[in-house]
Amino acid sequence: MNFRRLTRPLRRGAVAVTALLTAAFYAGVSAPPAQADDDTPWEALNQIANVANSQLSLSINNNGPGTVCSPGYLTSCSGNGGKGEYWCADFARWVWAYAGFRTDGLDPSAVSFKHMAGAYGGEHSTPKLGDAVLFHNRFGSDRGVVHHVAIVVRVSAITGEVTFVSGDVGGEENTRGPEGDEQAHYAHTAKVRQDTLDWAPGTHFGGSEAIDGYVSPVLKGRPLHGGGGGSTGGAGGTSSYKSWVRTYGSAPGRDHVRRSVRVVRSITGGCTRTWTRVAVTSSPPIT
Repeated sequence: MNFRRLTRPLRRGAVAVTALLTAAFYAGVSAPPAQADDDTPWEALNQIANVANSQLSLSINNNGPGTVCSPGYLTSCSGNGGKGEYWCADFARWVWAYAGFRTDGLDPSAVSFKHMAGAYGGEHSTPKLGDAVLFHNRFGSDRGVVHHVAIVVRVSAITGEVTFVSGDVGGEENTRGPEGDEQAHYAHTAKVRQDTLDWAPGTHFGGSEAIDGYVSPVLKGRPLHGGGGGSTGGAGGTSSYKSWVRTYGSAPGRDHVRRSVRVVRSITGGCTRTWTRVAVTSSPPIT
């Protein structure tokens, strides 16, 4: 992984500006109820937000579609048989790792955050700064399965809203493009984006997804809470390992829905990733 993205000054002084704005915001807004690891320093959690916000509008492939994917986030440029993969989970765990937090047991699939929730203090319904926010499908036989993950960068106790930054949104769909592969072309044309929603689980995101819950980060050097976490299925749904992704038109949220029905072998959640079950393994911990 090439970390040159953050070797240049953060975009428009993002770290300094974000830190000042976030500090000013929290000075006037009471924090939501604390979750797991509620003794994590605010400055450390704010660094997660700074890192995520510094990547806004960037892509895994700054050279443009059809060119060699670079620099990418972790395996985002090669996880699809040597080509670009759906990379929302790559982005989320890259942000946590770069900001100094553990990513043990997490892999390129969004649902790995659900599976490992127990080790990170459990999935909860009220967000806090730096959390991973999980989204599950609302329809079809994979209803309730987590397929997307993003990073919480702001929480408003006044409005009950959460602002989060997602990787792998808004890519060009239903075409193989110059990459010769639909997933790779989507990955190469998708970007990092910020959105704001009501924070309650079940809140709709785009045309086919809803907030499933939140998982809090654990600082490197601190112990995990032991064991894995939730089941594949999220709120309002059950797990499914041989499932179908259906068509519901384009989504104004994540824009990841497909217009054609296609089989998804072993739902692992990496933004509708198409791995076979036997290929699903946890990536080595980032230390």
